[in-house]
Amino acid sequence: MYTLIKNCFLIDGINYTTPTRKDILLKNNIIEDIISSNSNLQHKQVENIIDLEDNILLPGLMDLHVHATVDGFAKIGLSPDILGKDIGTTSVFDAGTYGADTFDYFYDNLISKSITRTYAWLNVASNGLKTLNELTDMENINEEKIINTINKYKNIIVGLKARASASVVGDNSLMPIIKAKEIANKINLPLMVHIGNPPPYVDDVLNLLTKGDVITHCYHNKKESLYANNTIRKSAIAAKNRGVLFDVGHGNASFSFDVASAMIEQDFTPDFISTDIYDKNIGTIVKSQLYVISKLMLCGLSFNECIVKTTSDIAKKFNIKNTGELLVGNIADFTIIKTKNIQNMVEDSTGKKLDNSFYLEHKGTFIDGKYYGK
Repeated sequence: MYTLIKNCFLIDGINYTTPTRKDILLKNNIIEDIISSNSNLQHKQVENIIDLEDNILLPGLMDLHVHATVDGFAKIGLSPDILGKDIGTTSVFDAGTYGADTFDYFYDNLISKSITRTYAWLNVASNGLKTLNELTDMENINEEKIINTINKYKNIIVGLKARASASVVGDNSLMPIIKAKEIANKINLPLMVHIGNPPPYVDDVLNLLTKGDVITHCYHNKKESLYANNTIRKSAIAAKNRGVLFDVGHGNASFSFDVASAMIEQDFTPDFISTDIYDKNIGTIVKSQLYVISKLMLCGLSFNECIVKTTSDIAKKFNIKNTGELLVGNIADFTIIKTKNIQNMVEDSTGKKLDNSFYLEHKGTFIDGKYYGK
């Protein structure tokens, strides 16, 4: 089956860095051709024509940090389609809502039933986020169960997740993070670490991590921020230099305009722009990945930088093949937007508000070549 997508402007930050008017021919769910929009294509097998009415077509956005659940199974979360397809993101990565004891439930009840492509960071705690203090008991980290779960779901699980906050680890401090890193090394997968209030202390966490590991919540303004006394922590700079990756992970309490702007001005840019979106913040300060992108633009990143950090950079790092760029042969996963110049106040996690006149409106989503319009 051939589908022709007409009247759109392509941007992917790499091959199309300014809005470029093109038509896209799809064969089933694959980009067959990208052609001039005035080519007057006559293709006898085109069965479906979709007119995007001069809106912008991006590669499908990827959100590296969400929390998905159904029927209150975990403490926080919404379905992948609410967190993805419905708000303009085609691929989501659940960030540790599920552990080895609960991952089968996640697969059976959400991943297998979702339109949105769904990947996962496996929580090192076997029960995942059935509670929010999952690492207060070291017995919750079971290496054998972790390895068995990863082997079973190796095409879905991209790495391990551990939360380094006092409320999560209790008296164990750094020990759960040390154990998580030991297991990650054994199985040759990256470790994503949430940084929050101490203990453990952020310098100790950063010093544990190696190339390919990910720090999420990199722009919060808590006591253990990566930015203190008008200076980026030396341990953060050293970690970045050795290949540790840094993710925004906005969330309820983990994004400060002041911290982000200062660190970006000093060339400490995020590797990935994620939302940490779930039921408690989708209707308030996070809203969508497009909304979070608009905040990062206010902090100094260009639109192209934001698109690359939510598409091709994630696809390359996590080996998500044939996606992330607008290229012939890639999967037809697209995010459709319209830009508007309107007065729009946006808010960070500290309560600070800024006037944002560049509004990104979600107009539709393609996943596997199927169009889900607004």
